[in-house]
Amino acid sequence: MKKFLSVLLSIIMVLSVCPLTALAEEVVAAYESNTAEGETGSAIEPDQTDLGINVSASGSNDYCTWSYDSETKTMTINGKLIKGMPDGEYPNALPTYTVDESGNKVFAYFGFENLIFGSDVREFETAYINESYYPNLKFVSLENTKVTVIGEKLFECCNASEIKLPENLEDIGDDAFRSSYIDNIVIPSKVTHIGASAFAESAVATVSFGNIHATVDDYVFKNCTHLTSVDMQNAVLTSDNDTPMVPRGIFMGCTMLTDVKLKDNIKTVGSSAFSGCSSLESVSIPNADVIQLNAFTDCTKLSNLNRNPDKAITIGQFGIFRKSTTFKLVKKFGRN
Repeated sequence: MKKFLSVLLSIIMVLSVCPLTALAEEVVAAYESNTAEGETGSAIEPDQTDLGINVSASGSNDYCTWSYDSETKTMTINGKLIKGMPDGEYPNALPTYTVDESGNKVFAYFGFENLIFGSDVREFETAYINESYYPNLKFVSLENTKVTVIGEKLFECCNASEIKLPENLEDIGDDAFRSSYIDNIVIPSKVTHIGASAFAESAVATVSFGNIHATVDDYVFKNCTHLTSVDMQNAVLTSDNDTPMVPRGIFMGCTMLTDVKLKDNIKTVGSSAFSGCSSLESVSIPNADVIQLNAFTDCTKLSNLNRNPDKAITIGQFGIFRKSTTFKLVKKFGRN
């Protein structure tokens, strides 16, 4: 701290004999304001050209234009390609900086609460919107963008509880929202692919699928321990062979899941699809003809598995209903 104050005093002495730039005034004012209020507001320290919570600012660079409203604590970013920062500066942070006359990057405040992307935004590249840089983030909107792909890990460990997705979204990448604090999600109807572990270990509580036909990779909602309700009645989810199914491990470890609404055309329940769903009491799969291994293991409250009793079914091995009260229903299904 003493070293920092010494540097700051030196800067002030220099500035006292030189004309102050608008940016320098903002930086000094931000530091004084934050020091007086005893806050830094983010993981970025005031002496690292963080303009601070009480300073509205705007700027532009090769990738975007941006503006920060200190009154609403809202950052707005617009530009076709939002490219994360390279290694050595703030790796993978959003490019909310300007370049001063000496060629140095001067960053805006990192501790904003709301993040809005503009209508020109089409793509993200090596950018991660996570708690390390944006610890105060509560709300993110991409609904007015032209984004079609949410890339790998874009929102991994993101603190925002509300993230609005664009209607034209087509692809959700691996780990895109993993370990995030998003509390509900509506999958847009144009989505055709959801990557592995896309929402795994997140705080999501409710999920609703639009009228989609999508290939879904493994463990999409694995260990989402706050998830209580899923509506998939309008969704056709498939694996690589295009068979309508409940994908492998999709709800594995979702211990609070009680309500699952599935489309009647489900043919296959993938391995470990509901494994560990200890609060699940009922599942309806009237046309399923394959239940893969461990699909319902440790579903300790599952007592009602609704399906067509006249339809032959193939049942996997290794304790498909282990520790589930539905084990007695296996004989009823028959085996081909």
